Amino acid sequence: MMNGESEQDEKTVRSTSRGPETPHRTPMRVTSDNEDSSDSEAEIDAGDYEKRRETNLRRLLVLEKQFAKLREELYKERMQQVERRQAELLDRVATDCVRKLALLEEEHARRLQVSEMVRRFQRDETDRVNVGRVETVYMDFENDKELLYDRVEADIREQVERLKREKLEADVSLALWMAGDAQRGKAKKKKPMKRRQVTVTGPYVVYSAREEDIDADWLAIRRATIEADISDRYDPS
Repeated sequence: MMNGESEQDEKTVRSTSRGPETPHRTPMRVTSDNEDSSDSEAEIDAGDYEKRRETNLRRLLVLEKQFAKLREELYKERMQQVERRQAELLDRVATDCVRKLALLEEEHARRLQVSEMVRRFQRDETDRVNVGRVETVYMDFENDKELLYDRVEADIREQVERLKREKLEADVSLALWMAGDAQRGKAKKKKPMKRRQVTVTGPYVVYSAREEDIDADWLAIRRATIEADISDRYDPS
């Protein structure tokens, strides 16, 4: 195949190189400054020059075609390598890619773990702060509630004691008024009667107290009894 291409290139070069006929060149005579060169070295045939030129052109064309062919083959080979590399990368079968990918995944997992731990610590710290605030607010609320209950209870007890005293005074005054009214009614209705002699067998004690003193003592006893009953009735203890 290379011989056929060489013959074709030779024909092409010959047809293109000749083109317009070149004038016949006379042999060149080369003389040195020392005039020691011979006549055989000074003369160059024009036909030999053209023949060498055509031969060199054919070789140049052959080399250019071979270079283009090699370049095309190299391009195809590189494309195949790139495609194989791409397929290996997509399938994750490339050794260096798998190693680097494993390192990246390990680093990614470690960073995720660290970030998760940091986030958990921050969440725990926030929860502790919130719990502390809630407990503080609840304790303040309970203390304020107890203080309010104590204040209200003290006010209620004071009012109850005052009402008890007022009611006791009212009950005593009413009882005394009713007792005095009853005594006055009895005194008005009482008629003088002749006392009958009472026979008393001994031993006995004779009191020489007057009737007014007995009534005063009875009223005092009655008042003390009423106060005791009222205190027992309204005393929660």
